[in-house]
Amino acid sequence: MKYDQTFARFARRMIRQTAIAAGIFAMAGTMYWNWQVGAGVVAGGLFQILFLSFLLAKEQQWERQEKDPVFISQRLSLFAMCRLVLQILTCVAVVFTPLNIFGYLVGLLTLTLMTLVDRVVKLIKE
Repeated sequence: MKYDQTFARFARRMIRQTAIAAGIFAMAGTMYWNWQVGAGVVAGGLFQILFLSFLLAKEQQWERQEKDPVFISQRLSLFAMCRLVLQILTCVAVVFTPLNIFGYLVGLLTLTLMTLVDRVVKLIKE
């Protein structure tokens, strides 16, 4: 069965763009405030990158196993919904570390920002 590669392309693009944005924000946070803010941004961006990589790996695994596309989309949606709970738990954990929680939240929001930028760029191209 031929699978749609929309999610795979989107995930790869967002991983790359999130890494770039997190790096830029981390450097700015470190230069303007301190290393704890920059490290928080890196940690938040890394969380998003690792989670997207996990979703991408699971999708590829299920495609190799020739699972039904509906099964794949339902499982990916389930994992994506669980991400909010994981983000909350990691925020609680970050409070007890030397990392800056606001920097961590900025790192978590880099994926959202890059998704919005990606959509705006697509609209402009159309």
